[in-house]
Amino acid sequence: MHFFGCLIALFLSGFLLLVAFGLSLLDFLLRLLGIRRPRTIADAPEDGPNEPASQKRVFDDDEGEYVDFEEV
Repeated sequence: MHFFGCLIALFLSGFLLLVAFGLSLLDFLLRLLGIRRPRTIADAPEDGPNEPASQKRVFDDDEGEYVDFEEV
């Protein structure tokens, strides 16, 4: 009985892999023919400003100390 379960899982994973490959190939062909727009970074939704000046600093400049590293 375990043999058939493994065999079904193997066939199912192979089928899903083929479907995923086929869909990615279809997407590539549609983009190549110009039917679909190519994906760009500008299409991604923005969560907020990406400027480093607007990001909150985790540590201030006066926090922490330098520890000298020596190999043992």
